Amino acid sequence: PLMAPVLVCLVIESLYYAGLPFSFQYVIDVGLLGNDRRTLVLLVSGLAVGAVLVALLGFLRDYLYARLTARVLNDVRAAMFDHLQTLSLGFFTANRAGDILARFSTDISTIEKAAATVVSWVVMPGMDVLFSTVLLFTLNWKLALISLLVWPLTIAVPGVFARRLVEESSQRNVQEGAILSLLNENLTAQVVVKTFGLAEFSRSAFRARLHDVGSRVVRIGWLSGLVERSAYVGVMMLQVALLGLCAWMVQRGELTIGGLTSFQAIFLSMSY
Repeated sequence: PLMAPVLVCLVIESLYYAGLPFSFQYVIDVGLLGNDRRTLVLLVSGLAVGAVLVALLGFLRDYLYARLTARVLNDVRAAMFDHLQTLSLGFFTANRAGDILARFSTDISTIEKAAATVVSWVVMPGMDVLFSTVLLFTLNWKLALISLLVWPLTIAVPGVFARRLVEESSQRNVQEGAILSLLNENLTAQVVVKTFGLAEFSRSAFRARLHDVGSRVVRIGWLSGLVERSAYVGVMMLQVALLGLCAWMVQRGELTIGGLTSFQAIFLSMSY
């Protein structure tokens, strides 16, 4: 029951964000260059009212989505716990308690982070791209076809680094699970550690695990930067090329100044 209103709010927000740069064409060509004050006032007033409504819908969507996320995470935890009760004793013998705890802590935390960002980094951008593409073809289909080059530029090269990033992130989760296991073993064996003077040995082993995880985190941060920058360079070059083509078409009378402004604004939003 919570998914439907969340989706409705997302569609309305995406339509407004896509329509805002599209309105530049009418604001400039009709309202300013055409000296039509009535149309200009109506457009600006409509955009202002829309901004307030979209902001209110955004607050409502955040609340509903937070409830939906909490419900899903609790369902996942409950399902994992129920499954844990059906496993044999051999499973608990073969797997350390820290590894099992990591499934309920590190892995669930990862799911929670993904759920918190899926709307702002997956669903909303997906809708923005869809609506923006339609509007680009509405403005000028020739320029819109060229703008579709943004897809290979933002998928091909970044995809290479993204695969490495996924592998490194997976390995980091494994290493963090090993740290929890080592910590759990140390806590449950404090009598042995104190009796045989193993504190320094335990400290060295723990720091070695931390060093490995730290190195992995550095690689993950570096690969994350490469994924973003490799896409940004291609998009920037395409945007400059499209700006030149738009200016050339304005000089030939094939595109209005408002159309140029709208096309550049929509393409910039879509490429981002």
